Amino acid sequence: KYFGAARTTAVNNGQVPTSRIDDMVLRILTSMFTAGLFDEPQPTGNINNDVQTAAHSSLARLLAASGTVLLKNAKKLLPIASSFPVKTIAVIGDDASLHPIAVGKGSGGVELPYLVTPLEGITNRAKSAGITVTYAPSD
Repeated sequence: KYFGAARTTAVNNGQVPTSRIDDMVLRILTSMFTAGLFDEPQPTGNINNDVQTAAHSSLARLLAASGTVLLKNAKKLLPIASSFPVKTIAVIGDDASLHPIAVGKGSGGVELPYLVTPLEGITNRAKSAGITVTYAPSD
């Protein structure tokens, strides 16, 4: 929305001063020079190559699971099991199913090998325990 052709148009129309572009470039290049990216020739490759392997996917899943905290389990209600004291769970919000936020943006973005949404994960676990899950999107 704010980059590419839209940015060029904004600069050409005077909506964004060229001094702002110069500042943005200065910040990016300063970091690159500080990191030594121009000191030696950089390796070459094809940005379109898929370098993801099954081992990478497995490690990513392990790291994501290890670093994820969804709820504080202060009253020891989790994990969901047949002994769970309630019979219905409400899952609310678009992020739980319709628009899950699974990865960040920018250079660290990746294509996911699969995605289990919060709604799917909760529903799968609850179903095995005989618990009903009700979903309501935000809108």
